Amino acid sequence: MGQDTFHFRQFSVCHRHCAMKVGTDGVLLGALAAVRGSSALDIGTGSGLVALMLAQRSPHIRVTAIDIDSGAVNQAADNFRASPWPSRLTALQADVVSYEPALPFDTVVCNPPYYEHSPAAGSETRQKARVADRLTHEQLAVAVGRLLAPDGCFSVILPYDDTGRFAWLCWQNGLFLRRRVDVCTKYGKPYKRSVLIFERTSGELHVESLCLMNGDGTRSEAYGSLTEAFYLR
Repeated sequence: MGQDTFHFRQFSVCHRHCAMKVGTDGVLLGALAAVRGSSALDIGTGSGLVALMLAQRSPHIRVTAIDIDSGAVNQAADNFRASPWPSRLTALQADVVSYEPALPFDTVVCNPPYYEHSPAAGSETRQKARVADRLTHEQLAVAVGRLLAPDGCFSVILPYDDTGRFAWLCWQNGLFLRRRVDVCTKYGKPYKRSVLIFERTSGELHVESLCLMNGDGTRSEAYGSLTEAFYLR
């Protein structure tokens, strides 16, 4: 995914001015996230990939995509204008910690900074995107607890080893883990990521697993089916 523009079936994403490029994590979140109601918030939108996937998945949803980085916001806005759904996608420069919308959101999604403590990741903007120095997991859980509607759902993708603590932080803020999809690259390999889906009400937790590739490096049948509506091939 080294090119400046990545083409999907119904839209294209330019990520030239974004710290974190289009990648598998964003695609996984966009495809697996629970989508509910008519309003969605994409926290840390970057290029706008996940917001665009939500707009494709739900013809009635309006997505507000926020990011603290002005370059990412401008890039996302350009991608939204070039998409089939410009009237349903809005990019704003905002910090979710202090963001005060008029109404809560039915759907909230976030592909957050990967690690709460990490070595330097290159450029300053890339460091902001990869390391949770500017947005800790605790701050994210508090913000979602404040911004999610009573019947809403919150979806997030995290490193597998971070999921237990993050679920506990969300529980402290009235968010209950209802679905977890653990992701590995190949069969027999350790899990690397998990997609977590939270609701306001407690209930049975459904745990699933997803393998991305076959032994020969081709997409697995499950991952191919999940992303069929988005990937060109």
